[in-house]
Amino acid sequence: MGLRVLHLIDSGGLYGAERMLLALAEEQIKQGLEPTILSAGDPETVEKPLEREARRIGVSVLPWRMKPGLNLSEAYRILRWAKRHRIQVLHSHGYKFNILLGVWPKSQFKGAARVCTCHGYTAPMLAPTFNLRRSVDQFLVRTRYYAASLVPTDSDACLNSKKNKVFIPNPLPGDLYQEDEGWAERRGPSTSPFKLVALARLSAEKGVEELLTALGRLHRSGVAVRLDLYGEGELGQDFRRWIDSQGLAEVVNMKGFTDHPVAAMKSADAYILPSRSERMPMTVLEAMFLGLPIIATRVGAIEYMLEGYEPSYMAEPGNSHGLEKSILDALNGPKYAPSDVVRQCLTKFAPPRVCCEYTQLYERALFS
Repeated sequence: MGLRVLHLIDSGGLYGAERMLLALAEEQIKQGLEPTILSAGDPETVEKPLEREARRIGVSVLPWRMKPGLNLSEAYRILRWAKRHRIQVLHSHGYKFNILLGVWPKSQFKGAARVCTCHGYTAPMLAPTFNLRRSVDQFLVRTRYYAASLVPTDSDACLNSKKNKVFIPNPLPGDLYQEDEGWAERRGPSTSPFKLVALARLSAEKGVEELLTALGRLHRSGVAVRLDLYGEGELGQDFRRWIDSQGLAEVVNMKGFTDHPVAAMKSADAYILPSRSERMPMTVLEAMFLGLPIIATRVGAIEYMLEGYEPSYMAEPGNSHGLEKSILDALNGPKYAPSDVVRQCLTKFAPPRVCCEYTQLYERALFS
């Protein structure tokens, strides 16, 4: 029997952290591990997209409904459940379970290890009102967990240069890993206007404001460019009003949330990620898989991800002029990445390789 792993997450949709978790759990099954996803939610929640997708791909999922907040009584119930089912690794994905599991003493984890993946913070957790919660999370990750960081630098608060913190990249989704790379190379010539696609939560940290500002300037200067913007979030209505007020309704097509990012990208000439804050976005891997030109900001692990990948264009975060220049460079540059370049660049994100690195981290946490 393989290691019994309980992945814990309070999912807000089917975004990067959820898709990374699904890809990892699917590969863990192939390698003989026994993963289960504990999916937390409020008591009134019926079914989450993560739970539905996990069942579809054959990953065991345990819906766990609980009151929000610092619910230590439910955390204790989870620990009791894990002991009864002889869970060997409790793998947290997000600050909620980092805190709920991290506050308990080591004696509560006899025969089991605490591991976490540092996925980063969404806009609410980056606000000053959450400074204390964020500080507690980072302290517990540094002192109580064997942690996988998605940023390959010692400056990452998750790594903190300690021996129980390692860098492990996100895996390419399993369904893509089985297919041929470099779709853009085979699709034929693109058409005018130049079509961008972005997939982002519509919140402040994703840099959509800078992207829309850059597109407005390009449109007014006569550049034929269009954007399909996929995503939902608290700033969605604000962006819609701004698009209308700037006369960009024919330039920006707000498409809402999609469960199928690769299909959304296939009609585009380039993928753009304008974020102010990221770690290792799954959408960049998916755009690389297709061989699309990629425009992105220098945040998180994006430079690491795009190392050796051409065509790619980088801009500084929060800089609409930099995004504007990168869009023009992409418009006038190569139309796709050759399939051999795509294959070489994606090697380090292959699910079997990433899964082995996590298994090594689990074993270190259990036996060191």
